[in-house]
Formats: sequence, C-alpha cells, structure tokens
Amino acid sequence: MPRRTRTPAESEAAEPSVPARARVGRVDRMVVGGFALLCYVPVLLSGWGTVVADTKSYLYLDPARMLSRAWSMWDPQIGLGTVTHQNIGYLFPMGPFFWVTEHLLHLPPWVAQRLWLGSLLFLAGLGTRYLLRALHLDGPGVAVAMLAYAFSPYALEYSSRLSVLLGPWVALPWLIGFTVHALRRGGWRHAALFAIAVQLAGGVNASSLFFALLGPVVYCIVTVVGTDEVRVRDVWSFAWRVGLLVVLTSLWWLSGLWVEGRYGLNILSVTETIKDVSQTLFPFELVRGLGYWMFYGRDPGSFWNDASQAFTRNPAVVLASFLVPIGAMVAAATVRWRHRLFFVVLLVSGIVIGMASAPFDDPSIAGSLFKKFAAGSSLGLALRSTARATPLIALGSAGLLGAGVSAWVVAWRARGRTRAGSWTVGVAVAVCLANAAGLWTGTYYSGYLAYSKIPDYWRQALAAADHGNHSTRLMSIPGSDFAAYAWGDTVDPIEPGLIDRPFLANELVPWGSAPGANLVEAFNTAIQDSGLDPAALAPIARILDVGTILARLDMETRRFNLVPASSVWRLMTKAADHGISPPVPYGSKAAVARLRVAAADHATPVAPIASIPAVALSEVDSPTPIVHTRRADDPVVVAGDGQGLIDLAASGLLDPTRLHLYAATVVQESGGARRLAPGAVLVITDSNRRRGVDSNR
Repeated sequence: MPRRTRTPAESEAAEPSVPARARVGRVDRMVVGGFALLCYVPVLLSGWGTVVADTKSYLYLDPARMLSRAWSMWDPQIGLGTVTHQNIGYLFPMGPFFWVTEHLLHLPPWVAQRLWLGSLLFLAGLGTRYLLRALHLDGPGVAVAMLAYAFSPYALEYSSRLSVLLGPWVALPWLIGFTVHALRRGGWRHAALFAIAVQLAGGVNASSLFFALLGPVVYCIVTVVGTDEVRVRDVWSFAWRVGLLVVLTSLWWLSGLWVEGRYGLNILSVTETIKDVSQTLFPFELVRGLGYWMFYGRDPGSFWNDASQAFTRNPAVVLASFLVPIGAMVAAATVRWRHRLFFVVLLVSGIVIGMASAPFDDPSIAGSLFKKFAAGSSLGLALRSTARATPLIALGSAGLLGAGVSAWVVAWRARGRTRAGSWTVGVAVAVCLANAAGLWTGTYYSGYLAYSKIPDYWRQALAAADHGNHSTRLMSIPGSDFAAYAWGDTVDPIEPGLIDRPFLANELVPWGSAPGANLVEAFNTAIQDSGLDPAALAPIARILDVGTILARLDMETRRFNLVPASSVWRLMTKAADHGISPPVPYGSKAAVARLRVAAADHATPVAPIASIPAVALSEVDSPTPIVHTRRADDPVVVAGDGQGLIDLAASGLLDPTRLHLYAATVVQESGGARRLAPGAVLVITDSNRRRGVDSNR
C-alpha cells in the first residue's frame, strides 16, 4: 500500500510554536543533564579508590601493552604459547578507551573504570530516548523509559566483572532506532550508522551481539506483518545494505573468531556448561532483568556480586524490580499505541529465548530441541548463555512503561487533573530509581573482586624477572584458578600485564595445546598436594623452557584451597640444592605480617610465617630456551599423562635434552607408531588422568 503523507495543514498543525519548541528544548536538555549526573556521579562514588577485576585486568595494569598484543592471534606470552581467545576484540572500543583515559590523560585506573561504566549507562539511556523519539513518542514517558532501561538490574550483573558484555545491551535501542529511520527513508546513511553501532558494541562476545541483533529483526517482522507502514522490499533494501556493511566492518574480529575456532583451544568445553547457565533461568527473574547464573554465585570468601543481596533479600528492591514489568504489562493492556505490539513481542521473545533449555531436567519441547542443539554443536554451545537475551525484555518493559506514563499523563491533563499527572510521573520515576539499587547502595562495583594498588614488592620482583633472559619463560607457582592475593583480587594473574617476558602458570583455563596443558596441570597438582620432590623442580622447568621461577607466597590460600605458603617456600629452599638458585625474597616484614596465611595452614611449618617473604624468585640452572631443536630419532614416549613425567623427574630419569611425546599424540598421527625410530624409549606409567581432576575439565 502507498505510504500516507501529511497534508500541509496537518503538518502546520502538528508543528509547535517557536516559544513552545524553546520550552520543550530547555526541559529536554535539563532531563538529559540530570540523567547524565545520575549515570556518572553515583558510579564514581561506588567503591571509591578501588580497581575492580572487571573483564581483563590488563586493561588497567597497562592498556598500551595489552593493545600491542591484542592484534595477534598467537600469543607467546601466555601458557606455552596459545591461540588467543577474544583478545582481538579489545582492539575496539574498550582497549582504546582505557588507553586514552589512562595512558594519555593519566587518570587513575579506578576513575577510568567508572567513566567507562557511566558512559555505558548514559548511552543506553540516550539510545532508549532516540528509539522512542523515532517512534514519535513524546512526553515524560520518554524520561521514565530512559531510567527503566539504563538502570535495569541487567547492568548490575556485568558491571563489576564483565562490563564488556554490556556493549550489545547499550547498542540494542540504537540499532532498532537506526532500523526505524532506515526503513522509512531508505539509503545508506542509517545502514552505515547501524554498522558503526555494531562495532561500538564490540566483538569480544559474538553471542551477546547476536541476541541484540534480534531486536531489529523483531521490529522488521512486526512492522511488516502488523502495519502498512513498511513493505517487504523496504526491509530487503535495508537488510542487504546492513548485512554488507556489518560484515565488511566486522571482518577484523570475525577473522579472529575463525582462526580461534580452527586452531585454538575449544574454550566452550572448559567454561560454563548448559546446566550451569540454566539453573537460574526463571521467568520471574528474567522479567526483572536478571537470570545470569554468576550473579548469584559465591565462594568461601563471599558472594561474587554485592548487588545480588539487594535483589534477593531486600523487600523494597524486590518489590520495585517487579513493579517495573508490572507497570509495563498494565500499559500494554490499557494504552492504545501503534507500536505497542512491537514492544510486547520484543518482551515475550526475550522471555522465550531466555528460558531456552530451562528447567534443565524438564525442559519444554522447544527447550529440549535447544538443549540438543547446544550440546551437539559449537554454535549451539556458544549460544548457551541465553540470559544475554534479557536486554530484549528490559527494552520491551521500558518502552511500554514509557508509553503508558505519557498516555496516562495526557489522560489526567485532559480531565484537568494536572497534579494527578505529576504524581503519575513521580511514582514511575521513584519506582525506576528504587529498582536501580546500584545507584543508592553503591553496588555497581563489588568490593570482593577488587584491589587498591599493586604492592611495590610485586613491581620490584616483576621488574627483576623482566630483566632476565627473555628466551626462557617466567613461571609462577602455585597455580590458581583465579588470582586472589592478600592485598586484593585481580582474577587474572598480574604478571603478564606488567612484563614482556613469556609467562607460564596453571590457571582455570588450560591455555595452549592439550599435552602442554596436561603437563602444567600435573606439575601444579603435585605442588598443591605438597607432593612434588624438590629434585623434580629443575628438570620439569627445563622441559617447560622456564628460566625463572616466581613463588607467589601472598595468595589467599583458603579462598581456593591452595597449598600453604610455607610448603611452597620449603620447596623453593630445598630445590636450591637441585639445580635451582636460592630464592631471592621480595616484600618487607610489614607486608608479610599482613598476609592472610596463618601458621595453622600447615601442620608442621618449617619456619614462622613472618620469615616467609611475599614473593620470591629463583633462577633455573642451564635452562632450555623456548626456541630449540630436539633429535627425532630417540624420543621418549610416555604412555600415560603428565604425572608420569613428574615421577620420572623425581626419580632422576627425566632427560630434558631429549624429545618427549605423549603416546596419544603419536598414535593420532597417521602411522605414527610405525614411524618411531629404534632409539625411542617407551615409558608406561600408572597415572590416572581422572584422579583429583574436575570431571568437567
């Protein structure tokens, strides 16, 4: 059907007078200015002076160093060398933001963090305003919708730990707004703006971006089917333009995703499972803007996210979090608005997608199909965290609530009850602010995963290690799933962010190849069990091309059930007689006295805790350089796993000058077992791969 255009008389009647436009513009600027203050000031006051372990600690330790490495898909600095995971995505926009704020403007890292989060909140609200204006919604409901979306609890789920995932949430209303204008006007302008918004949303997590892109898809479908405003050919004209521009501008991170998928570690198999993410996906949590499983988690130290307590135990916050979607549903049932259907479908779509395979043990028919899809393919597993579709719900609720407030105010004013209209706006604003617990509880940043500064003794020790031989690695012991120190939590180990020397440590994610990761894990397990023979330290270090060993003696041992500092210190001192130099201590007695390591951590401590330094460095005698050759005609083939090599080293039978292979690696090659030279040595071990190892890894 042809589009209907306004007549000149209608256009003139629709245009407000000049004084009216000036008054509206002044009020609008005041609203935006007040909204900006709400976005930035409370966030700046949250966790004053502390740096939280958000996304990547290396963004705050040295953003320039991280950016210099992020462009390469091969990172020799981590593990035994590895194909990177998502690092290329930090090239834009998060990496440059922190490089400018910290490196150029010399702002403290904690201030840069808060400016980053405040900007995300502010842009999310402006995007909501842009979308509703594009849909011709005016009045106080626009401001209410801005508050409802920008201060949705969804932002609190990621603000303290994974704020990079908020990029698609911020971009969602902008993407739909650009779609609205593009379908009406055609051409390349808004298609280009759409592609730019996709880049600003970031390429770190493709699944979050995928769910955000469903918003424009829903708008196109609803508008074509439910109205005569847009035709199918308009959608097609927009779709091919956007598709072309988005693909061309995203090749830089899509290529990295392809390389990682083809040559890198299958990161999806060693991180959160479908069961993990589905255990908190309840409809009542999703409509509140919550549902992400990590939001509710805790370890022996505390809850991972301080805000979770407000939304599970504070009656006022719980009530407010339900009043927002209830108000949206009332508006959907009572307000006559041509775009009401779109926001209803958006909200319902978010709930359906968010639920996915939940409940895990008894899903719906559609949930069962998704569960099989997620378990049977890499693409499905990548989309397993369906709670990231919650922005669709949050935007649907915000749009409906905003439309309802504007309509109700107009209705009250038509009856001459201006004060009632003002009360309607005031109540809506109060509910949205009550739902924004992060504003008035200061929980946008968790005090749990945070630190104030890196101690001087750490910087001194790492400077000394970085001056060492860069043809060998620096290895830190003990390994830990997450870096939790006596002085604070960084989640990521700080060493790679402060040095240029290749670094090795056992972490939650087993970086590198499977055989290398297996040996590193076996080595760390022996240390954690206090069962590593000091004589085995140097041979294993040479096998791993390690030239310097760093003892992390200020870790929070009870947090993740780590080996006591006294045991690690004893290992380092005893290994000094077996190819390792005497450890050089770093950390004053005052610093050591503050360690959260008690003498009771070990039944028979070899020395008082006060005599154990915070950090210690030892050099490996005659280390093996990272780049070296080995003869292939006399390899040592181990039928077992890394524990067998640890036992060989303890027995004095491990020769670091020979090539060592796992039998599984050999037989995977075509004819590998038949090509072994007569000089090969086969070592059969009694090690059991499943012993003491998480079955999910």
